[in-house]
Amino acid sequence: MHRWWRKLVTAFKLQECRVLKQALQFPRFSIFFLGFYMLPWFFAIALPLLLISILLSEFTHPALPVLNMIMGFVGLALIAPWFFRWCIICAGLMYGRPRLAEQKLDYLEQKLESRS
Repeated sequence: MHRWWRKLVTAFKLQECRVLKQALQFPRFSIFFLGFYMLPWFFAIALPLLLISILLSEFTHPALPVLNMIMGFVGLALIAPWFFRWCIICAGLMYGRPRLAEQKLDYLEQKLESRS
């Protein structure tokens, strides 16, 4: 794996750890921590797809809207499992069940320690 990719993945995991630690301290606001801290990552994922979509919309070939739709579905398929897992973790925290959040935090800390 490239060095910059490893740094990016490590930064993402550190951000997830930060969100989980704050969400465990203030469980009622966990969904807000998720939205506030992870929003830049959503944009980082969506921006290349958006730029490609804008570039493809400049051409008038009839197959390009279908390609654009397929790109959208692929983007959703990549993001949706991660996003909905986080929503389930946040809902669990808000209802007083921190087990999933603690498991996710332990998993992320193990991954970060193994990279060091």
